[in-house]
Amino acid sequence: MGISKRPQTSSARGFYLKGPRVGAMMFLALIGTTVGILALVLAIDLRLADMSVDRIRQNLLEGGMLSALQSLSEVLAAVLGLTLTVVAIVVQLAAQRYSPKVVDLFMRDFTNLAFFAFMVVSCTYVTLIPAVANGPGMTPMVTISVGLLLCVANFGLLLPYFAHVFAFLQPSSIIDHIQEGAVRAMDTLQHRPRSKMKPVHIRTTQDQLALAIERISDSCLAAIEQADRHLAVHTLEMLESMLCSYLERESDLPPGWERVERDYFFMLSQEPFEEIIASKVWVEAKTLYEFEHAFRRSLQLQNHDIIVRIATATRTIGLKSIEMEDFAATEMVIRFFNTFLRHSINAHEVRPCYNIFYQYRTFALGLLDVRPEFFERVSAHLAYYGRLAGEMKLSFVTVIAAHDMGELCLQAHKHSPVLARSVLDNMLGILDIDDNARSNGVVTGTGVLQAFSILGARLIALGDMNLVGLVRAVLLLETKGRRARVRDRVLAVKDRKFWEITDRGVDFNYLSEEERVHFEAFFEPLLLDE
Repeated sequence: MGISKRPQTSSARGFYLKGPRVGAMMFLALIGTTVGILALVLAIDLRLADMSVDRIRQNLLEGGMLSALQSLSEVLAAVLGLTLTVVAIVVQLAAQRYSPKVVDLFMRDFTNLAFFAFMVVSCTYVTLIPAVANGPGMTPMVTISVGLLLCVANFGLLLPYFAHVFAFLQPSSIIDHIQEGAVRAMDTLQHRPRSKMKPVHIRTTQDQLALAIERISDSCLAAIEQADRHLAVHTLEMLESMLCSYLERESDLPPGWERVERDYFFMLSQEPFEEIIASKVWVEAKTLYEFEHAFRRSLQLQNHDIIVRIATATRTIGLKSIEMEDFAATEMVIRFFNTFLRHSINAHEVRPCYNIFYQYRTFALGLLDVRPEFFERVSAHLAYYGRLAGEMKLSFVTVIAAHDMGELCLQAHKHSPVLARSVLDNMLGILDIDDNARSNGVVTGTGVLQAFSILGARLIALGDMNLVGLVRAVLLLETKGRRARVRDRVLAVKDRKFWEITDRGVDFNYLSEEERVHFEAFFEPLLLDE
């Protein structure tokens, strides 16, 4: 199973993928231009001066080529030194800014090793020629010609090589190399014969994978700090892609893979660490903990774009775990979604809740056919955090929870009316409608009542009047005048799209023409004279 490829948007990354072809074209263009200029100038000299082709050839044979090489050896050595210095400085700067792993990746890259090996061989060859080709009447044409060609090739390759270095050191390229190295290590372990498998092979691959997760996460945190949204999003995509790839091959990894050293989770106490090991989800947990670090930092900096991408990646990983029937990983995803909501509510940030509820709801729909008990549990979590947000004066978050739970209830009804009843019971938990609360002036928000009334209208369309009665009971606790205001506010919404730019783009209270008929039917007994 190969790793999923994503379209690359970085121009530098695009160059790197086409590097060998572009580099060859650049090399041929430079050498061709030089040879063309030389040929043109020689042709002019042959016409204007007392020269001939035979005379030029005689000059070359009498030491002209060797004289040229004697000075070129010094030039070539200087170029080698300057190239090494420049590249070392650039690599060190990249390592300091992004990850120390850059140095290791750079030294393992075949193009880098091949270029410097070629320069060293060329420099040494050209330096030695005068020692063996400087005797009287001795002009080894082939030996000297090869030396000149090596010098020309070195000069011609300088620009293509620097282009390769700068493309290689692009942050997105570094992240790709780290990820690809970890996936290759898993592939190697996966296909190693069990008879030749040793504990050291497993531990080495575990170390490489864990280190890759940490390095990519470090780059993500650095990008968040530097407000580099492109790099931060790219790192999250790579972590998501790597974990999804891991979930595909996890069942093929050898026994013993599920156990790791305590230092992989040094920030956890012993009990949660043992739970992770027992559930065989250390890779999933390590990746999601890195997501949580990035989430908290993005929340502090109010970087909502990164928060959305983290929530989306978590949903994708959760759906992949469902597809691979790795329900221990699915439970881990549920816990981290809950953690993201807790962080957002504690920070009194509405927009992250708005996006996380949507991703959480979408993830829950993937559970409906395979693990309905997980689906019901997610609905209870949504109700809990909706109620918690209301207690912390984040009333709009409670409205979001109510609307999303209404959608879950409708989807659950298509699967099982019994499950829909369970989700509705959880949804009722959003409300704080006991007598003590009302005596203290706590009443259900209008937005929440609108969510319940819309759900009631859609349940009428499904023909489940038992659930409709439960929803009507919520509205009956309000005064007739308030029920009328709830109805009028919903019916006042004519456009499906909200008139402002929002992440979801749809007005919660929009009803189609058919739904409006059911909505009127839902309210008809609620507005009769009392």
